Amino acid sequence: MNLTPAQRQTVSWLLIAAVLFALLWLLAPVLALFLVAAVLAYAPHPAVEALARRLVRARPGRVAGGGAGRRGRVGHGCC
Repeated sequence: MNLTPAQRQTVSWLLIAAVLFALLWLLAPVLALFLVAAVLAYAPHPAVEALARRLVRARPGRVAGGGAGRRGRVGHGCC
């Protein structure tokens, strides 16, 4: 069977797609757990942010960006 280059490329992409589909089909039980974990990690994020903003406003005596635990540290801007 002689195929043109365009037909060979189409057959190659179809084979790659079939292999990926079969791999996803076989790994579906494992991947489903990761999907559920991602949803559980990101779904409540807006509610947590709103609660954090509300709790920060509820403490009027708090000084933003500082505290006794941060004094003397140099170069630790992330924590």
